[in-house]
Amino acid sequence: MTDSLEVIENRQRDGDAGVLGVQAADQYEPATDPAQPCPPDGFELLTWTSGFGAQMGPVYGREFSNGTARRGFFVQKHHLNGNGTCHGGMLSAFADVCFGMAVGHTYDKWVTVRLMTDFLSSAQLGEWVEGGGDITSDIDGFVTTKGQLWCAERVLMTGTAVYKGLERKSGLK
Repeated sequence: MTDSLEVIENRQRDGDAGVLGVQAADQYEPATDPAQPCPPDGFELLTWTSGFGAQMGPVYGREFSNGTARRGFFVQKHHLNGNGTCHGGMLSAFADVCFGMAVGHTYDKWVTVRLMTDFLSSAQLGEWVEGGGDITSDIDGFVTTKGQLWCAERVLMTGTAVYKGLERKSGLK
């Protein structure tokens, strides 16, 4: 019997140290399925071209005139857990995106320090999940946010997060 570490060590590696040689698409291109529902008015497809964001999609975004923003996605088969509902890891990753996007008003780059969430309900295949977040404090580059994910009138998750701003937007003190 081969243990999983041995299998990983025996995989072919590409040029970067420690990066497994897995072929990934340069850009996520959602399938053009006429049965795929359209997002709510004002939401546009976010064209994340690399990293985890490109794998979790498709994700849509909407910017409001008051400076706030929201993100949303339709629960698809690749988002499901063994129970047939949206996986908690997907909801947590999406919460990180939604709660952290408010940091982008002040910083060009930031990292997640802490994400704390409470699961309140589940999302089903085909449902539209939406989320948003607001800054509650910004002290010495540590930005605290609070936010929610919801599906229609049902709150799926609430939480808070702390982000460390790495690169402040030019012109901001």
